[in-house]
Amino acid sequence: CLARSPLTRKVVTEKCEQQDRIKNVSRETILK
Repeated sequence: CLARSPLTRKVVTEKCEQQDRIKNVSRETILK
């Protein structure tokens, strides 16, 4: 995930990290 604007980079990065965590959890749940 990359932010297009430096001003919102931190916020976008945090949102992307949350989405990545959710995706990882979903994957782990499916694998289980």
